[in-house]
Amino acid sequence: MKKTALKGKLEKSTIFENKIVTELWTVEDVANHLKVSTKTIYNWVYQRKLSPIKLGNKVLRFKEKDIRQWVTSKQKGVNHGNYKD
Repeated sequence: MKKTALKGKLEKSTIFENKIVTELWTVEDVANHLKVSTKTIYNWVYQRKLSPIKLGNKVLRFKEKDIRQWVTSKQKGVNHGNYKD
C-alpha cells in the first residue's frame, strides 16, 4: 500500500482493485474533509448514512468518490446564496 499527502492532514491509500485505482480514506480523513468529529462519522455509519469498507473487525475505510458523491447528493435542493431577509 502506498501513502501520499493529500491537502494537509488527509492521506490517501492507493490500492489496485481490478486495475482501477481507488482512493480509500480513514474515519479521520472523512471527518477532516467534512469538518465533523470522528464520533459523527461513526454515528452516520451506524445510522447507515455512510457505507464503509470493512477491512477487519474495527478497521473502516471509505472510497473517496463515494464520500464526494454523498456530499453532492446532500447539496441538491440547497439554496446557494439566494437568501431573502
